[in-house]
Amino acid sequence: VPAIGTVEANQSVIVYSRVGGQLLQTHFREGQDVLKGQMLFTIDPAPYRERLRQSEGKLAKSLAQMKYNEEEAKRYDFLFEKGAVAKSEADKYRTEAIGYEATVKSDRAEVEDARLNLGYCFVRAHFAGRTGAYGVNTGAIVKANDTLRTTLNRIAPLYVKFSIPEKYLSDVKRYQAAGAIQVNVSLSSDFRGEVRTGKLVFID
Repeated sequence: VPAIGTVEANQSVIVYSRVGGQLLQTHFREGQDVLKGQMLFTIDPAPYRERLRQSEGKLAKSLAQMKYNEEEAKRYDFLFEKGAVAKSEADKYRTEAIGYEATVKSDRAEVEDARLNLGYCFVRAHFAGRTGAYGVNTGAIVKANDTLRTTLNRIAPLYVKFSIPEKYLSDVKRYQAAGAIQVNVSLSSDFRGEVRTGKLVFID
């Protein structure tokens, strides 16, 4: 059954930056084949490193305060048991200790968020494929989840999309149920050039 087909990428994604900032470096050439995990772009990480340091400092301060309040709460609980202080004083330090536990959890989440954003400054290929054109040039200011950077297309294996007359559909389905259907692909309509072999993946 002859048909005219269109070659398509097996997988295609538009690469965006998760954070905003100045584009420091582009690590590929347009149309270059890249490996999974290969660096594509570097966004200036300096502001995000500073935010991480600030968050870590804030967390360290909260941890120290929480530890101090917990020790004080234990001490006042002991004094209350001995009748040396009022229950309200012991409760006060216990409440403050519990409050700082919540503060530490919040600060830890802030540190993790800052660490994630720092990691997003280094944009890598999600899979092995071929890059498209640059969306922006080095030195430009990019916006988070907004500025188009490039496209990445997986080209091994490839899809070939084609249509056939409906009268062949029942035969194709019958043969497909019996096993994989081979599809031969050529750039020339008379199949005199190079011929590649594939298989029918699905019918839509």
